[in-house]
Amino acid sequence: MLRSSHSPFLAAAALACLGALGTLPAMADTSFTVKRMTRTDVPSGKGQCDIRFRVDNEVEVAIRGDRVDIRTIAGRDSRDDGSECNFPLPVGEVNNFRWEKRDGRGRVELMEEPTRRSGNRAIFNVRDPEGGDGRYHIRLNWDISGSSNISSNRPGGRGDGNSGRGGSSGSRGDGWGSTNNSNNSGWGSGSSSNSGWGSSSGWGNVRPPASLNTSGRGTLSWDKRANLTANRASVRVNGDRADIRVETSENRTVEFRGRVTSSSNGFFEVDLDDSSEGAIDGVARVDYRNNNTLDRIDLYGNSGNSRFRFDFRR
Repeated sequence: MLRSSHSPFLAAAALACLGALGTLPAMADTSFTVKRMTRTDVPSGKGQCDIRFRVDNEVEVAIRGDRVDIRTIAGRDSRDDGSECNFPLPVGEVNNFRWEKRDGRGRVELMEEPTRRSGNRAIFNVRDPEGGDGRYHIRLNWDISGSSNISSNRPGGRGDGNSGRGGSSGSRGDGWGSTNNSNNSGWGSGSSSNSGWGSSSGWGNVRPPASLNTSGRGTLSWDKRANLTANRASVRVNGDRADIRVETSENRTVEFRGRVTSSSNGFFEVDLDDSSEGAIDGVARVDYRNNNTLDRIDLYGNSGNSRFRFDFRR
């Protein structure tokens, strides 16, 4: 009798719960790796990311390194719409961070700057008031000089398992934290791999090749000096140090040296601190192919009051 007398109440309660659940917004994540920028109009010494995506209603966007994660708060899931960076957003100190809304019919609000407190992420809230999805474009800028990637054993570092995206502690490559930390951001599981700059080892899921070299074409330019034309380049990695050697058609060889700070499949980054021309402060990105063939080098920085840049293509 007790079961019978309470069954109508239980049924009504169950229906009420189902109705309430039906009104909740769908929660889903969209994740993608930002493509390498092919344009050459970004000023030397400046980092720039153009994050372009579609929004239907409201989302939260987190940008860390070369990876974007979008949490759907209301409406349909977002999607990438041609995002690109000349260099990934530094996972560490970001000097003179700036942003601007370049496109979008709704509101874009910066919730967190990329600091240790935010897990080195730039986090935005985007609300689109119109029907259907709208295109949004957020531009991030920073100064290369004074920016740096932090080592994997510091709190908040890429792949230290202590901050950011939730997931299993053995997540590969994306380094967005683990469920062992009560302060993780709750952005879903850490199931993605091969996407980003670093891992629990501080290198990424693949160490850089020990030796790379190829012939190609490039230009080495310094302020107040004649440009040099490069016809061959090579890279040697020993431990966490990298030597970049440039051979020019003027029968001159120039070397750049520094510490490998981050790595992933097909590329790695070097913080430059020395060269055959003297002490320098700069950064280099080295791209290579699956057969360990050097494909591309982008390198720039400062030497005293003089700026330098090297663009090399296989």
